[in-house]
Amino acid sequence: MKEKEQHPVEDGLAKVEDTNLSAFENARMLEARARREEELAERARQAAENEAAYQAREAYAKELYDEKLDLMRLKQGVITDSDKVFPEKEPPKKYTLSEKIGNWIYHSKWWLGIAVFCVAVGGFLLYDHLTKVEADVNLLLISNDYEIYSRSQTLCDMMEKNLADYNDDDRSVAAVVFVPVSQKSMENGSYASAYNTQLMVQFQSNMCMLVIGDKASDEYIESDKLYVELEELYPQYDFIEGDRILLEKTNFQAWLGTPEPPREGAYLALRLPVGGMSSEEEMKQAYDEALPVLETLMEQLAAEPPVTETTTGGE
Repeated sequence: MKEKEQHPVEDGLAKVEDTNLSAFENARMLEARARREEELAERARQAAENEAAYQAREAYAKELYDEKLDLMRLKQGVITDSDKVFPEKEPPKKYTLSEKIGNWIYHSKWWLGIAVFCVAVGGFLLYDHLTKVEADVNLLLISNDYEIYSRSQTLCDMMEKNLADYNDDDRSVAAVVFVPVSQKSMENGSYASAYNTQLMVQFQSNMCMLVIGDKASDEYIESDKLYVELEELYPQYDFIEGDRILLEKTNFQAWLGTPEPPREGAYLALRLPVGGMSSEEEMKQAYDEALPVLETLMEQLAAEPPVTETTTGGE
């Protein structure tokens, strides 16, 4: 019987090129050869590291030996100086003024950046505070009427007639704060929460004592507990009913020049000086400042607005 043919072996592994072996055996042989090569490479790396460490130890031992030898020679007077025992120190480098400044800036760049940012923000806030115009009186527009809001300047001009300078900045300024109140803005809109919060803050603070609202906005506020009873204070005006001035019975549309009359049930009212986020003293002061403005508005709303004359050219 013919003996089985032997396969050549390298490093104890069969050659993969032998076609008589199965694919599985060839793969196993390849994997074994790769592991063997990795082991040899790792051994070579470790040997190199060991040799480097050995050489470093030898160099260090020689350096110590030379130092001890020089030290003995110094004690015996054979030599008077030794670089190994007393190594020469490099003299400190002298920097120029510009190099010192540059070095300080380089090492302090983070703190300098923060300082510059703080100074910039502080400067902006200071400039904004010094140049910002503070209104002497504010009117809160909660009626969702953009025609009125688009004519805010005309409304401010009406309020600024005979307006006192309450904040002592040598200017008499009125402003309109617009918080549109409707079912969409208060319930369904993406900013409903913000509108509700802003409305609550306005009615809790003393910022706006004068209010223009309408029937739709009253559904979201307790209007029967918010406003001053005006009919008893000003019985001479027939456009006042209870605690509100009915704008549809006044010349409000003519004064503002809106194409359409105000919304249904639109009114002008004065808030009661009740406490909230502001103290009772602050509320009372804001009430006393808003009352003359309301009286000025009522006088204008009872009268016809002035007619703007236009000049035409002629021969």
